[in-house]
This record gives sequence, structure tokens and C-alpha cells, in this order.
Amino acid sequence: MIPEGSASATPAASRATAAPAPSDTAPPLSSMSDASPPARSHRLVRERRPSLGRYALALAVLMVALVAVALGVDAPERYLAATVLALLADAFSAAALIVGIVALVRRRCVVAATFGVVIAVLGNPLVLLHGLGALA
Repeated sequence: MIPEGSASATPAASRATAAPAPSDTAPPLSSMSDASPPARSHRLVRERRPSLGRYALALAVLMVALVAVALGVDAPERYLAATVLALLADAFSAAALIVGIVALVRRRCVVAATFGVVIAVLGNPLVLLHGLGALA
């Protein structure tokens, strides 16, 4: 038995000698919020992602230019050149349509992509041929 007057008999004395290990203590919450990763710059993200909508619009404008040149060249003696330019315009139209749809799905430069898709469809030589043929 432990005598009543001894130091080890009091529970406070036994608790004071047992200090918690340093690894058991958790850091305060305020220091944990300071360790957040740095935010990425908006400019760096924009430079790595090209705007597909602008590419679609540029392809559609080039397609319209090819159609205009093909119509200007269209003469009996230059039939092959006009046909090649019209086929190139078809290829540019398909490319502008595909790139524009991808830009719309990915929501990158939506306004330019919309204009690119509309110009690519309406300015396509085959669509123009059928549309103007229906009017006659």
C-alpha cells in the first residue's frame, strides 16, 4: 500500500511527469492552410490551349476564298484548275466543320466556332450547287 502523504499517491503528480511525445502533437490548423499549392497562372493555361474556334473560322474563311477563286477560274479552258480548287474547298469545308464541332463540344472560343461551322456548311460548293439549283 502507498502511504497517503507520499508524492506518488496523488494522481496530478503522476500526470505531470508523463509528457506527450513530440510526434503525437498535431500541427495547428492555421499552419496547415498556409501549405496549399500555388495557384496556376491563367495566362500559362491559355497559352498552352489553342483556341479551336478560331482555327475553324480561319479554315472556313480560306474555304470561301477557294470557292471564290474556283468560280473566277471557271472557264472551259481551265476546267481542271477550277475542279481542283473546288475539291480543295470541299476539304477545307470538312476540316472547318470538324474542328468547329470539336471546339463547340470542348467550349473553346464558342462564337468563332459557331461562325466557322455556319460558314463551312453554307459556303460549301456542294451545298451552294444544290441550293442554287433548287432556286432555278
